[in-house]
Amino acid sequence: MKKYGYKAMWVSTTLAFGVAYALSMTGCGAAGQNAEQATSSSETEPATMETTVTSIAACDAAVYTASGEGVQLASLHNGRPLVINYWATWCPYCVDELPDFQAIAKEYAGRADFAFVDCTDEEEKAATTEQWLADNGLSDLTVYYDNDGKAAETFDVYALPTTVIVSSDGKVVSVSAGGMDANTLRNAIDSAL
Repeated sequence: MKKYGYKAMWVSTTLAFGVAYALSMTGCGAAGQNAEQATSSSETEPATMETTVTSIAACDAAVYTASGEGVQLASLHNGRPLVINYWATWCPYCVDELPDFQAIAKEYAGRADFAFVDCTDEEEKAATTEQWLADNGLSDLTVYYDNDGKAAETFDVYALPTTVIVSSDGKVVSVSAGGMDANTLRNAIDSAL
């Protein structure tokens, strides 16, 4: 099976969301919803994804520091809610939400932890991302790199950004694809406290 890069997944997912949005505008929303409900919910909240992973302790994939040191994804949970945000510098939705995520990470310091997992590929490398973060005033984010794609596979990440919320007791509360606004993120963290 050929492995496709995140850019190819992002393009195909964007096209799929575009088609779904167009269908919802013509009356073909999700089952049990009318077109107005489907449209309003897709514009205000990211899409919730199903996951077979119910506990962060079950995650055996590693992420990597900028220097290449491997860190088990499960070890990022320290008894507080954990927000794992999968992103890339070339993803405009990711870039748009990062300043809000940065501000909320500061706001919840000591009460919730954040891990920003950069989905590396042929072009997205730790060195260039570290420079990009510095150039954009985001160098204080706790960034890890998914060098082998295993961390994204853990949660079936098919679109960027994707945000995973883990509760204080280690349960995976939600996996959401798409940009997340500040209020939605705060509500998700508060419910995981």
